Amino acid sequence: MLGPEVVRRQVVIGTSVLSPDGEWVVYTRRTVAGNEYRVSLWLVPYRGGRPRRLTGGSWRDISPAFAPDSRTIAFASNRSGGSGRCLYLIRIDGGEAELVCGAPHGSVGAPVFSPDGRRIAFTAEAGQPRFWQGDPEKRVVQVMRRVDWRDDSDEDSDYRYHLHVVAARPGARPNQVTSGDFDAGEPAWHPDGTRIAFSSARGPDADLRPKTAIYEVDSKGGDVRELIALRGYASSPAWSPDGSTLAFTGTNVPGAPDYAEPELFVWDGARRPRSLTRRLDLPVTLGWCSDLHDWRDAEMPPPQWQGNDMLVVPINRRGRDEVWRVPLRGQAERISTGATTLASIAVGGERVVATMTDDSYPPEVAAVEADAMRRLTRHGGDWLRTEEPPRVRELDADGIHCFLVEPAAVRGRSALVLSPHGGPYGAHGPTPELDSWLLAELGYRVLLPNIRGSGGYGRDWISPIQGRWGGPDADDLLTSLDWVIGRRLADPRRVAAMGLSYGGWAVNWLAGAAPDRFRAIVSENGVANMVAAHGVSHIGPGYDRDIGYGPVHSHQAKLWESSPLRLARRITAPMLMLQGEADRVCPIDDNFQLFVALRELGRDVELVVYPEEHHVMMATARPDRRIDRFRRVRDFLTKHCPP
Repeated sequence: MLGPEVVRRQVVIGTSVLSPDGEWVVYTRRTVAGNEYRVSLWLVPYRGGRPRRLTGGSWRDISPAFAPDSRTIAFASNRSGGSGRCLYLIRIDGGEAELVCGAPHGSVGAPVFSPDGRRIAFTAEAGQPRFWQGDPEKRVVQVMRRVDWRDDSDEDSDYRYHLHVVAARPGARPNQVTSGDFDAGEPAWHPDGTRIAFSSARGPDADLRPKTAIYEVDSKGGDVRELIALRGYASSPAWSPDGSTLAFTGTNVPGAPDYAEPELFVWDGARRPRSLTRRLDLPVTLGWCSDLHDWRDAEMPPPQWQGNDMLVVPINRRGRDEVWRVPLRGQAERISTGATTLASIAVGGERVVATMTDDSYPPEVAAVEADAMRRLTRHGGDWLRTEEPPRVRELDADGIHCFLVEPAAVRGRSALVLSPHGGPYGAHGPTPELDSWLLAELGYRVLLPNIRGSGGYGRDWISPIQGRWGGPDADDLLTSLDWVIGRRLADPRRVAAMGLSYGGWAVNWLAGAAPDRFRAIVSENGVANMVAAHGVSHIGPGYDRDIGYGPVHSHQAKLWESSPLRLARRITAPMLMLQGEADRVCPIDDNFQLFVALRELGRDVELVVYPEEHHVMMATARPDRRIDRFRRVRDFLTKHCPP
């Protein structure tokens, strides 16, 4: 049996980057030491061979990037002490990492080399405090006139993020190249080295409608010019090697609702941008949700160019992430194989690598080749390799695509945990979460349905739940549950539900909408009062528009109609509420309302609050808190819904 203490053994391979000459792969590898996470950089030849540790120590080295010469790597690290990250350089043939620079406030973002390798662009907080008045160190008073004063991180959003450029040498001094009341992100050098494209949400209402467009600035600073603005959003710019075409992801649907899934666009500077993937009706994104991947330092890669007329992007389809080649003219084609979820893809020359899973085990670095995914590492999953994995089956439950995680030797009916995913624009995949693995070891089946609203199934699968939470989505959850019960895979007297974020909203809702169906409910960082969540969530105003609810003054009735708090009197199953105290996506201010209501009704309810932890604490919390969390889940479920 693995048990909750397995958290201390967990190894996670995250970002992998291929050198421009296609010969080397640098990747991040996260381990646990005491109650801290450590991330080191490793190097492996593309052709195969023994991986070599490039950095090590009691710090986190993240966001590696190769210089054009394929011999130098830039990365961000907190090795200088404190909580902020600085920029470092290291040669692939070894030696000590050398400090380039820090940031004016906080941390440097992911480094991006200029085409000639002599400069590095990155984002960092800069400028004057936006909300603290007086000396920000004294923290006397904050004054807000915008709603974007915080996010789901450890700091208030008191400084804007701006582009900086620094010489690629130790001890260099960075130059801030953008300024103003906006955030700049995702820098992309033009091949001529004189300008940088970036994404930004600008305008007086950008805090309420945070839809990004793509802008450009000279690499030495100056006026910012708008390049591309779609009716939805545009992000992740990437110039072709000859500088003639800009690729990016986005949506051209007004307001960018959830059903407008991200597409791959190109723009040649003359005509309007055109989508290369719209006909696929599949999202250009990484859709994984398993915590066997790296949640702490995950980075969505921009479109990757292969020459001047071909792009490589990840596409999510029916819970799986796939690598696709997309030509500027002609048919897109899938080039990866296997039951895969991906955490990263990268291109070097004609070669492609990915951080991927090909079965139940944690991800490894692999070369994406014509006939198979060829593993380049084996030490991402060794910590689980000796354990017998649960079975993961795919089911079609009356038209609802599901994954079912089962104990290896289960026979007949068993206790079952219904687990809605987050989002709701997300998707379960074939790689189980650590929760599902541990629950299967206890004897539970875990049902993972990709209900309407899930990504990777086309626009028509998402649009029915716009502004209708508690309608088609709840129907699909109960339909999939009825299907597995009807196939004698689950004992109807031993069914529990467990979910995070939207999944937390969903189990809260089912607890009141179908109270006779569940023996126990585990609700983690969920939503109770949609009206309150609109205001207390740091993404509330923009997010609610995306899901079809709009501003609270015109949608209050609809928001309340979809609020689990409205059904509190009907909730009878024992409920364990897990809450990150620092969660600003689904804050405790909202969920405490449901706890109070159930307590006043005399229900069996327990609220467990983890200090300092944020939204996806099941994957990112301090190791001892993750261990405590699962112990409580185990003890609660085995008491109220025994396996």
